[in-house]
Amino acid sequence: MPSTGWYTIGIASFASIGTFLYGYDTGIVTTTIAHASWAAYMGNPSSALTGAVGAIYIAGEAVGALSQILVADKLGRIRFMQLAAVIVTIGAILQTASVNIGMFLAGRVISGVAVGALSGTVPVYLSEIAPPKNRGLIGGLSGVGLSSGIMLANWVGYACGYAPYGAVQWRLPLGLQLPWGIILFIGLATFMPNSPREMIHKGKIQEARQEFARIRSDLHSQELHEEFGLMRRQIEYERSRELTSFREIFKLYRHRVLVSVSVQVLTTVTGVNVIQYYQTILYKSLGINSQTILALTAAWGTCAFISNAIAVNFLPDKLGRRKMLLFGLTCVIVTEIYAAIMQLKFQNTDNRVGKGFAILGIFLFVIFPLVKENMTASSKNETNSANGKANNLKTNRAKVIVDAAYEGGYAIPAVCCYNLEAVVATVRAAEAKRSPALIQLFPWSIEYADALLLHAAAEAADKANVPIGVHMDHAQDPEIIRRAADLGGFDGIMVDMSHYGRDENMRLSKELVEYCNARGIITECEPGRINGTEDGIQDTEDLEEILTTPEQAEEFVALGIDWLAPAFGNVHGAYGPKGPQLDFPRLERIAAHVGSRVRLVLHGAHEKYFQAELLSKCISYGMAKVNINGPVAAAYMEVGARLIGKEPLTTVMEEQTKAMQKVIEDHMDWLKSAGKA
Repeated sequence: MPSTGWYTIGIASFASIGTFLYGYDTGIVTTTIAHASWAAYMGNPSSALTGAVGAIYIAGEAVGALSQILVADKLGRIRFMQLAAVIVTIGAILQTASVNIGMFLAGRVISGVAVGALSGTVPVYLSEIAPPKNRGLIGGLSGVGLSSGIMLANWVGYACGYAPYGAVQWRLPLGLQLPWGIILFIGLATFMPNSPREMIHKGKIQEARQEFARIRSDLHSQELHEEFGLMRRQIEYERSRELTSFREIFKLYRHRVLVSVSVQVLTTVTGVNVIQYYQTILYKSLGINSQTILALTAAWGTCAFISNAIAVNFLPDKLGRRKMLLFGLTCVIVTEIYAAIMQLKFQNTDNRVGKGFAILGIFLFVIFPLVKENMTASSKNETNSANGKANNLKTNRAKVIVDAAYEGGYAIPAVCCYNLEAVVATVRAAEAKRSPALIQLFPWSIEYADALLLHAAAEAADKANVPIGVHMDHAQDPEIIRRAADLGGFDGIMVDMSHYGRDENMRLSKELVEYCNARGIITECEPGRINGTEDGIQDTEDLEEILTTPEQAEEFVALGIDWLAPAFGNVHGAYGPKGPQLDFPRLERIAAHVGSRVRLVLHGAHEKYFQAELLSKCISYGMAKVNINGPVAAAYMEVGARLIGKEPLTTVMEEQTKAMQKVIEDHMDWLKSAGKA
């Protein structure tokens, strides 16, 4: 089987026959209504009736697009596109065989329904099969299909202009779309893969895995497992909070909905469809003869295709969607003003140079709307994609868990887990105590054994019957942070650049916070520097302890972080002979300054000192998440030292899990989180 790149491009290109049909059926009417033989055969319809040829088609498109809401998810992407292929073939037959204007209009509206369905479904299908790194390229193929259909239709119309006067001039171009609908139907019925995301959404996990393996055939088994697992967790999370009304969708995803709809509407109201349908009339108003009009229309379609091909190849994944949309829209506005002035000034004149500039305006116009339309296809893919990687940060489960603790006057135990036993102990303790919790992993967890511990932790959190999130603690390498964010599975990541100087700390932290947020991951930072060292944290013993000031806290809050771990005398690892020397007045000032905007996190909560009384005091100052490391690890080691060599290893592991669970349950009582799930 070919590599994923070529194989995915191949199946995406085939699926784009759907938008090719849209482009061809849209484009062919432009040259059809320009033929005098068509007008004569149809009884020289009025301008209003000729205008209805385009209007009724657009109405059909609207019906087809809306049908996705009711039908597409029930039938599935492949079957829905098959149905549309059948309908578009029926519409093409009616248009080709038309004996009067009524029959022709019936064929147009039926074809409109079909291409409306295809134009909405194909981009969604492409987004669901595209590898994340190539989503712009794959998604843009729907735009290339559209523009290539327009181009072919225009050249066919031009060529048929040389046919003898009569019905063949317009019946032949209309009939040439018939094979494409049949080819699309056969391909969809035989070799085209189902969307893995759709299969997961319907609970067909094994079928989804098989389809995913077909599409991503170049991945190694572990990579395949990781990417499929990420996709499955995202979809299952979305299903767990599935929205049941448009009102809910708009309320929760208002910004996304507005952006998505606005981009689509702006693309349409630029007038690109009007120019496409009625450019022949504009050329006629400049006094151009019929054969030249057909040639200009064909050249216009070719420019559209070239601009789309360039946009797909070089722009979406390299220059960015937003820049290209803004650039395209600006150029459209300028070009429309120019084209309107030229048309107004040189219509019904003999100024050949002026008419040339008027034609130039029409040609410049096609480049930018279709570049923008291609960006629209890519943007729509990402907006509609179930993996769009970035879930709304407001619904991030770790954030929701800790925010609820802050509001409820308790704190969440964030249990540092080094192995599967600790993960199991955390989940069992949380379920036994009906307490929310966080499974906390160090960067080591994704370097060791290809992130299997992370995937196990994420799955355990997903399956738990109480709210549990997965957080990475003390990530101190920018590349590890980026990798962790891209892997999926983490709800939060601590961006710990405290071992750098202040300026570099702030620069890197800002960059990495934005990187994580873009992927739906919340962030934690540590202003100042908490002294000491423990497993999983880079040794900072040789660096001076820096206590957090309200001003430092404000700087980090401005980066967009969600959680803040202040240094106020707490230390990583063991405390000295005097025990904790905590500066609560400092903590109070920090809480007063930023506590309403971020949640405060306690590091260095060693069990010897931090039990019910001291933890309650910390909670009263706004601490809503408390890291638990040493006591859990100590319980694990104590059981191992006592039983290894004396009991079967499975018994040792079970006893270690029980011991860790007991420690975690004690902390849930001290943190007042028990019974809060």
